[in-house]
Amino acid sequence: MKPELREQIHLKLARVKEARERELSVLQEEKNAYIAAAMKPHIEAVQKKLADYAAQQHSDIANKLKSSDAAQEEKLKGAPDALHKALSIMDKEIDKQQAANDELRDRISKDIASISAKLAHEQGYTIVFKRVKVNVNAADITDEVIKQLKNTEDSKK
Repeated sequence: MKPELREQIHLKLARVKEARERELSVLQEEKNAYIAAAMKPHIEAVQKKLADYAAQQHSDIANKLKSSDAAQEEKLKGAPDALHKALSIMDKEIDKQQAANDELRDRISKDIASISAKLAHEQGYTIVFKRVKVNVNAADITDEVIKQLKNTEDSKK
């Protein structure tokens, strides 16, 4: 085969190929349009189902949040009463402890006064000061009172 003939055949073949590719392209576009038209109702139905499902899920979540908020609101309404009750119990316990401390303080003061009076009588003192208010020449019996208190405490045990 001659090169010119070969070249002509190649050109003709290329034109035929191009024409065929154009025809195939047109057919492919028609096929895609046909498929899109056939699938459009199905796609729309699926999109509607998805939108309905999303709306239902949104509604369910909103209802759950509302019920959760209501439960939390109910708990919060009871919180001040519970706090007041707890504070009341704590106040009562503090009052009990304060009363016990006051009673103990009174007993200690009475023991100190009793021992001071006893020692003052034994040692012949006429006046015993609870607190030093003036600078006078006097005997201090504090150590002896403490010693007697310890002895009294040891004897009670």
